[in-house]
Amino acid sequence: MPVQERYRRDPEKWREQSRQQRLTLPSEYGLYHGMKSRCYSPTNKDFPRYGKRGIRVCQRWLKSFAAFVADMGPRPSPLHSVERKRNAGNYTPSNCHWALPKAQSRNMRTNRVLTVEGTSQCVSAWAEDLGIARSTIYARLSRGWSPEYALMPVREYGR
Repeated sequence: MPVQERYRRDPEKWREQSRQQRLTLPSEYGLYHGMKSRCYSPTNKDFPRYGKRGIRVCQRWLKSFAAFVADMGPRPSPLHSVERKRNAGNYTPSNCHWALPKAQSRNMRTNRVLTVEGTSQCVSAWAEDLGIARSTIYARLSRGWSPEYALMPVREYGR
């Protein structure tokens, strides 16, 4: 019998397990609470970027911290936080995973994404992969260069 079905029959047992998990997984609970607050509390400073844009938490997670932990698993490290794979998508088990800050910073809607030869990445990822400064890529793009040319290696002058 699935866990959620077991506790549907005994909601008090479900609440007690949720309380126990809050006590044993305080960092996960803080992230869980923050996720809900960003989506539903107009007084949260990040509400305009989440709740006001229509981003929601799935009903299963909204009702139960235990369900959130069951779906996400424990936080891999103190550096990890919840990331939505699709920025415009809701907080759901299929759209969320634990991610490090570097990965999350590359999954922001404000990033400039370039597609070259069928590969799409943000400028920071291209710069790291190709060993070119981000500022060089941005400067080339601002001069009207195509993404293909903007990602070409820097010439070594005088050699």
